[in-house]
Amino acid sequence: MKIYKCVLLVVLSVIYTIGCAVSLFADTITTNDRKEIKGIVVEDYKDRVLFSTVDGEIMMMKSDMRELLFDSEEDNLVKLAEQASERRDYSRAMSYYEMALKINPDSTTVRQGMAYLRGNVFRKEESLKTAEIKRQQDMERYGSQRPAIRRSDDIDGMTKTLEKTTGLKISIEDSLPVIDDLKPDSPAYEAGLRRGDILVSVWSKLTGYLSLKEILDLLVNKSAIEINCVIERVTDVPINPDKTMISGLEDLIGASFTMEMDGLTISAVKESGSGAYAGLQNGDLVIAIDGQQTRYMPLKKAIELIKRSDEENVKLTIRRKAAIWRNKDI
Repeated sequence: MKIYKCVLLVVLSVIYTIGCAVSLFADTITTNDRKEIKGIVVEDYKDRVLFSTVDGEIMMMKSDMRELLFDSEEDNLVKLAEQASERRDYSRAMSYYEMALKINPDSTTVRQGMAYLRGNVFRKEESLKTAEIKRQQDMERYGSQRPAIRRSDDIDGMTKTLEKTTGLKISIEDSLPVIDDLKPDSPAYEAGLRRGDILVSVWSKLTGYLSLKEILDLLVNKSAIEINCVIERVTDVPINPDKTMISGLEDLIGASFTMEMDGLTISAVKESGSGAYAGLQNGDLVIAIDGQQTRYMPLKKAIELIKRSDEENVKLTIRRKAAIWRNKDI
């Protein structure tokens, strides 16, 4: 979640307490019974959203919503583009992305959406050509009757294709895709993915609560040559046993934090420190410290948690961007 939205949420809370209107600077959910709820969309899944309000976070099913409006024009255009893409109206989806890009030329979500769309359209055209050739071959071989294709064959085929082209095998655990197995020296391994990692998003699309078939479809059928994704993992980082309350974070774990737009971020990793040994990298997003979410945590408190820890290690839950360049023999 963007930090400026967290700040706006705090401001909204203050405004609310003094009796002023809260309709400014807030996302709005209109329920099926026409009740309006103000807040910030923290995570947007296929069938639900995690919504942060002045009273805390709530999970809202999209089936219970009549309308969802974002506080920024960019977010609304991205949502329209995603809806058009789901309808396979790719030209309209691209036009929405182009309008959003004019508003924010630096938007990673918009750029990845456009790249995903271009890859999808290209693969669709190629698939149609291949399907037409196969249809003609089947007609010559079987006449008017074609062999039946079971739904499970699609999943099996995509699973084999994913393993062949990336080295990945995934399964669903607690509604999230987890990397079950990973071939050494494969494209996914070279991209930094490891067994046990959670695949949080593909092309900026959150994978939580998607079916295995939908996730495989994203990874195999609807991406370009590369697969842009975000992974999550829990890393044990040794804490310097000679720490004191005046020790800096780099002395404690060999890494430093800053608060960026996306949240608590690792800004530097000491080359010979414990952070580097544990695999931390510059730009990693720290979403939890010893299981405590950092979404609304001030930078000072995050550092204090590590300083006051009585453990030998601190568990950092990190999220990291990765680009998997698939084998050419797709």
